[in-house]
Amino acid sequence: MTPEEYQFRQLEAKRYKASLSLSGRRAVIYMEDKNDKEFWSSVLKHYKPEATFYFVYGSRTSGSGCQQCFKYKDFLDEKFLIAVDSDFRYLMQEKEISAMHYVLQTYTYSFENHYCYKDNLQGALRRSCEDDSVDLIFSFPRFVEEFSEIIYPLFVYLLHCIRVNNKNFTREEFRDVLSGMIKVDGSIAENGKKILDVLRERVEIQLEQIKSKEKTFSSETEAYLHEVLGLNKKTTYLYLRGHDMFRILVSQGREVVKSHIRYEKQKAGEEQYRVVLAKHHSFEKELLSNLIYSYPEIEKIGKDIQDVLG
Repeated sequence: MTPEEYQFRQLEAKRYKASLSLSGRRAVIYMEDKNDKEFWSSVLKHYKPEATFYFVYGSRTSGSGCQQCFKYKDFLDEKFLIAVDSDFRYLMQEKEISAMHYVLQTYTYSFENHYCYKDNLQGALRRSCEDDSVDLIFSFPRFVEEFSEIIYPLFVYLLHCIRVNNKNFTREEFRDVLSGMIKVDGSIAENGKKILDVLRERVEIQLEQIKSKEKTFSSETEAYLHEVLGLNKKTTYLYLRGHDMFRILVSQGREVVKSHIRYEKQKAGEEQYRVVLAKHHSFEKELLSNLIYSYPEIEKIGKDIQDVLG
């Protein structure tokens, strides 16, 4: 950052803080992108219901959203915070990403992962169908935990490569393993067995290739480093790239809703088709309309908010 830009950011931070006294808001929350606002406003409202906040975000024309946020890092305090997706920064334990430095983070890869929490997925499915018996068609908790268990060893190796700057396996190669999952035919049959089988095959191919060129990697050591942070064989889906997981899981949810519509139509008869359709709602909208606040990753955000804002 040039001296001129540094001074500009400093003055801008002062202006943001000065605006609080006029508006009566508690703090400025500077985010990566406008799409982050719904998540951060919901979480802050849950943990600080008595307070209001001024949400702002930068332009990505001169760098990523996170880069824009950290241009203000020298001017942060209890009146001016930044809120960012953790990406892999939490798992890598980057020191400047902490409430102590007035930085709120998602702890999961991104905010989308929180909407994809297993119980929120199942709740969205029930609301989309207005029928709790949809649980008999598909169990998201079981699916995401099986998905996590399959991808876990490869993900742990990716984290090792990032941590030690090893080029044997890259983020792009890892993303290729997850690509195309929404195109798997019969994706919800037997609780997503086909998708899980495709994923398992891809992971096994990668692990075999890794074994042939990696002689010193200890999966046990790497697993321990991250397990204390919350990553394990059941929770991996929360730490994968949020946008990718969101697309896969929303695609699954839509297919389950379609299956439920077909079942209800068959049961009610053709003449009741409109009634059946009216009872069903967008899975994605239902998913994004709610958050659950009773699991460790989101509770860590709550603790940060209380520590910084009291």
